[in-house]
Amino acid sequence: MLKSRTLLGLTAGLLLSACATTGTSAGSASGVRDRNVITQQELAAENSTTVYEAIQHLRPEMLRVRPAEQTSSLTQSAGYTLNVYQDDNKIGDISVLHGMPLGLIREIRYLSPSQAMQRFGSGNPGGVIQLITH
Repeated sequence: MLKSRTLLGLTAGLLLSACATTGTSAGSASGVRDRNVITQQELAAENSTTVYEAIQHLRPEMLRVRPAEQTSSLTQSAGYTLNVYQDDNKIGDISVLHGMPLGLIREIRYLSPSQAMQRFGSGNPGGVIQLITH
């Protein structure tokens, strides 16, 4: 009788722990946030006033060309910078983010140089920060 109660208690404990959730972070139902996307929920909770400040605080790695994506010494020595697109329109390089208010932005995405080339064509060897407003 005692063994069956112990076994029942262990089984119930395992079932409860298997069903329990650990909570999720902003941006993903699985709790893993995408390093290449800043979601609307994250932006809403951010205290920054400009897009640059928000990116710097939430995903600073978006603001630099990642070494794994620097495909040659030419890319490194040429000092390529990130281009910025608002929705599907190129609006400049990363410097435009310093004066851009955060309030209009719904989502921010980082596109690697290869992703940027597929999406926007050539001319983005440092990658792209895409600002989604609609």
